[in-house]
Amino acid sequence: QFNTLFGVNIRHSSSFQRVFDAKLTGFPFELPGGKIGLALGAEFRQEGFLFEDSPEIFALSVPQPGIDVKRDIYSFYGELNVPIVASSMNVPGVYNLEVTLAGRYDHYDGVKEDAKVPKIALRYQPIKDLTLRATYSNSFIAPNLFQLNGPAAQGSSPTVSIDGGPLGQAAVETPTNPNLIPSTAESYSAGFVYSPHYAPGLTITVDYFRTLQQLIVGGRGASLILTSVDQLGPASPFASLVAFNNYPGLPGSTPVTAPGQVRNNLSQTFYIDQLQNLGAEHVEGVDASLHYTADLRTFGQFELGKIGRASCR
Repeated sequence: QFNTLFGVNIRHSSSFQRVFDAKLTGFPFELPGGKIGLALGAEFRQEGFLFEDSPEIFALSVPQPGIDVKRDIYSFYGELNVPIVASSMNVPGVYNLEVTLAGRYDHYDGVKEDAKVPKIALRYQPIKDLTLRATYSNSFIAPNLFQLNGPAAQGSSPTVSIDGGPLGQAAVETPTNPNLIPSTAESYSAGFVYSPHYAPGLTITVDYFRTLQQLIVGGRGASLILTSVDQLGPASPFASLVAFNNYPGLPGSTPVTAPGQVRNNLSQTFYIDQLQNLGAEHVEGVDASLHYTADLRTFGQFELGKIGRASCR
């Protein structure tokens, strides 16, 4: 029996990624405002994840199942830059004007939703010294193979207090989720660059930005799950995720049978918090910078700058 108290466990994991891509870029047409820039591309990626766990024979050991998964990813993208007005055209009130249109499509094997993201950018110079710019775009983050198919993680929750009970930690298991979908975001930005001709080397920039990301992958958290189960007992929507002495459904576990049982028994509490698409984050703010460069000729170059940001989440 003494020999089963200790053991050696070796877990091996590895990943790979193979990428093949082709791009075509050039300036196929010319307008009065300049040459139209075009870029087209396609990409194929294959990525894989391998996890192997040696048999565990020591006390309280929990063997992890082996995992060997891979997936293919197909991507297509394009970008078109259109110069509408150039300075040489001498259009009143428009020194320079150009528009950029771009888009990308991605298909991930095993992910329920494909990603389709556009981007629109506008660059306008009413006069030579002033540039106005604005951008609208979408973006995405696909769940990785570990989040979809990796082994469940086990550990301790953050230190919490449930309804005034003592501070403590519970045991938590975080299973992965093969039904995750990509997290998406929508972004806006607008600003200006001012480089006055009467002060060579001086550049002032101000940019407003706003981003909203949704369906961020994460867990519900100890406070939400454990507080709900402590207050409502078996009536909590999370009651099946919480047990005492072991994780729900495993030998030796005891289910929650009444409200108020969790707050004073955190050290004996075990709960499951599976990864979900459930979070969102909103970021909004302003970036500003002032930069001055002076050429000192034989004595080198003098630079002075200041950068600032004001933002909220």
